[in-house]
Amino acid sequence: MEHLACFAPGMLALGVARAAGQLSPAEAANHTRLATELAETCWRLYADTPTGLAPDTVRFEPDEGT
Repeated sequence: MEHLACFAPGMLALGVARAAGQLSPAEAANHTRLATELAETCWRLYADTPTGLAPDTVRFEPDEGT
């Protein structure tokens, strides 16, 4: 994941707000959940480092247990 992916939550949220009549409630809820989770991930990339700087690129490995 590149750090610019952190713009995606805003795009998802804007899409939900602007296309309210075109999305089903389930689709809107799913997009909102994805936006929230991605925003939390991006925030943690910055908040969890001593310097407050996030890496430029992050790789997430799939969990072997799931």
